[in-house]
Amino acid sequence: MLGFLWMLLRVLIDCCRSRQDLALENLVLRHQLEVLLRRKPKPRLHNRDRILWVWMRWLWPEGWTRQLRIVQPETVIGWHRRGWRLYWSWRSRSRLGRPRLRQECLDHVIVLNERHLLALLTEFVCYYNHDRPHRTIELETPVPSPPISHGDVVSRPILGGLHHVYARAA
Repeated sequence: MLGFLWMLLRVLIDCCRSRQDLALENLVLRHQLEVLLRRKPKPRLHNRDRILWVWMRWLWPEGWTRQLRIVQPETVIGWHRRGWRLYWSWRSRSRLGRPRLRQECLDHVIVLNERHLLALLTEFVCYYNHDRPHRTIELETPVPSPPISHGDVVSRPILGGLHHVYARAA
């Protein structure tokens, strides 16, 4: 009898709630039922399930914990935090290759227009491939040049003096 009265009270309360609130409650309860009906002895949550609960936490902040049955609210909060950590570690990852151009050239030069940028990039690519030593190939250049063993050492400015190439004069 007490169970029936409790259910009747819930129905009366549900009549006063908004349609969106009821739809979200229905969605989360159906999702939990779908997880529990998976054909395994102990149903496991997939990443899409975790994403749904994190999304529900954001979309329905006042009611998502009341309908949570298969995991604890602290678990969902942990998933949310872990998602943010993964996102920001992905955003701040080191990108190899292209940022070197920016660090060695473009951060130190004011680019005036597209033609100037093209001239800078052409000169930097020539310097990078013909004159700049690379650690991965034992401080050699990708395009080898014949060694000169005699003559005075001269400095040749690259990119308006941003870099210098030192070589023997022939």
